[in-house]
Amino acid sequence: MHRFTHKQDSLYHLESDEVQAAIEQLARYENFHEQLLQDQIDAERELAELRGQNKQKTVKFRELLTNRMIESNILAMLKRHGIQ
Repeated sequence: MHRFTHKQDSLYHLESDEVQAAIEQLARYENFHEQLLQDQIDAERELAELRGQNKQKTVKFRELLTNRMIESNILAMLKRHGIQ
């Protein structure tokens, strides 16, 4: 990944000729974060449906649960870096 920001003292700086590329990369990160949050909502809904059907031992249930745990860990790491 190309890093656009550079820390000097306690502030981050950006070269003026890289502003548009940095904005586009930021947008991709924001899209990624939004998708993770939506996936969490969708997974929880699907898991609740499967629990209601007593299908906790199915492959689908276990895959959803695993993916939700992985995505939760990614969101936790982002949160530790101030990205919420």
